[in-house]
Amino acid sequence: TLVERDHPLMGSMRLVRSPAKFNGESLPVAGHAPAHGQDTDQVLADFGLSSDAREALKAAGAVA
Repeated sequence: TLVERDHPLMGSMRLVRSPAKFNGESLPVAGHAPAHGQDTDQVLADFGLSSDAREALKAAGAVA
């Protein structure tokens, strides 16, 4: 089945509900995918890149 969810950038979207049920209950619909580049800064920071290094990569167009 389909379920409607609001996406912060794309508006209303139809998503597929999981067909799996446990004890007669459907699984919750997962949230929307992150926007392109939304988590880039945090991922690069987790890899140990400094703020200056992250900004340099963005300025060079190497990351979003």
